[in-house]
Parts: sequence; C-alpha cells; structure tokens
Amino acid sequence: LGDHDAALADAELLADLANGCPAHQAWMLWMSFMARRLVAALQGDPSIELATSALEAVRGTSAWAEAIATSGLADALLSDGRPEEALDHIRTCLDAKRANEGVRIPSIATGAAACAALGRFDEALEIVETDLGPMLDPQRRLQLKAQLMGLAAILATLHDAPDLNRLASVALRLSPSIYDELERRRWARILGSNSAIDRLAEPSPSDLELDRVALLVTETTLEAKALVASLDQ
Repeated sequence: LGDHDAALADAELLADLANGCPAHQAWMLWMSFMARRLVAALQGDPSIELATSALEAVRGTSAWAEAIATSGLADALLSDGRPEEALDHIRTCLDAKRANEGVRIPSIATGAAACAALGRFDEALEIVETDLGPMLDPQRRLQLKAQLMGLAAILATLHDAPDLNRLASVALRLSPSIYDELERRRWARILGSNSAIDRLAEPSPSDLELDRVALLVTETTLEAKALVASLDQ
C-alpha cells in the first residue's frame, strides 16, 4: 500500500516481541529483517546488511525460510552490482529441493540477470529454462513472469532488445502481487527509466492468456539463443 512508516513500525514491533519469545525468536527476527529489507529496497537501498541478518536469523531452523532469505540476499547483491556473489546464492535456491516454487521461481529472474551481467549468456538461458516440474496455473503465471524478466535482462545486456517494452507490459500485468512496486523498479532498471514504465502500452486480455505468454517466452528464448550464438561467429 506504500505506507513504509507503518511497515517499519510493524518490523520494530516484531523485533521487540522476539526478545520476549525465545521459542519463536528466529521467525520473528526473520520477519522483521525481511520487512525492513523490502522497505529499503523500495527506497533504492540494496540493504545487503538487512538481507544478511534475515538469513542469519533463520539459518539452520527452516529450509523454506532460509531459502527465501537466501533469495533476498541474492537480489540485494545483484542490485549492488555484485552478480558473482548473487549467483552463488541463487544456485542454492534453484537447487533447494525442499524449497517450494515461491522461492525457486523468483530465482530464475535474478539468476538470469546475474549471469547476463557476467557475460555468461548460455548459463543465463539455462536458468530461464529451469524445469520446476508440474504446477498450478497461478504458479505457472509467476514462472512465466520471472522468465520474461530474465530474458529481458539478457537481451538488454546484449543491446539487442526491440521487444523489451512488450515483455515488460505483459510481465507487469500477468500476476499482480504485493511485490508489484519492487518489480516495477526492476523493470525500470532494465528499460532505463521510470518514465519508460509509464509509457508501456496496455496488453490485451488475450495477450495475458497462459498459452500466449508461454509462446512469447519460447519465441523470445529462441531469439536470445540466436543472438548468443552469433557472438561466437
């Protein structure tokens, strides 16, 4: 809702409650650090220290929470221009068999962007095509959205991205969530400005149908592969 002050107040309350609740201290501290880190990210701060604290709070207590915190740290490192370190953490998330799709799916976009920043385009495309197994339509939408962002990061790095606006307009409207504003900021970095986001055309309802979006991902992946192959010629 954009009320950062209220979010920070709730995070402070969780931290205070954690001190008086040893049995749930790790979880409360984790939620407090995660909330503060999200606010910082929305304000343009990579917040690596908060992301690290969130990971340390739950390390060894919950594979699920640890994977979420690891993904958050990877995103913070990537935002801070440290793609190699980000990729190390993303690999942990993608390989985490006990982590659910809610953790592994966002790692696709971050991992592909980190690889692209390092010039490892073949690896970036492998991450985009990561097989996460069967899933329900809502999860599939999230996966397609992550794939579109990952592909956009690859194409933008290759400086050959005529369809970036189309990818962005579809991805930003495919599966609304509480992280929409953060995703807008990520797309603004890919497109080059916040105003570019405001100028995006509204996709038609048919453009957001799963089959159509899946086809867009497939076609864009093939385009990216062709571009990467041409680099070696």
